[in-house]
Amino acid sequence: MDFYNIAGNEENLRRWEQKLCNEWKLVERVQDTERISYKKTGLGQNLHSLLKKHDYVGGLFEEIIRDRLR
Repeated sequence: MDFYNIAGNEENLRRWEQKLCNEWKLVERVQDTERISYKKTGLGQNLHSLLKKHDYVGGLFEEIIRDRLR
């Protein structure tokens, strides 16, 4: 699914990128000549494994959800 559709608008997408890449270091930005893509870091891979194994993670992403602009 497209991150822009999930985020809802450009501002939310920019804030997600800021948090995921710069603050939490879960993904890293990779820029080719034609487009920008993102890949998981080691920490991101560990979190992904944790999320796949547990039904409830609690408020891990509460900050992103709470800050979503409407």
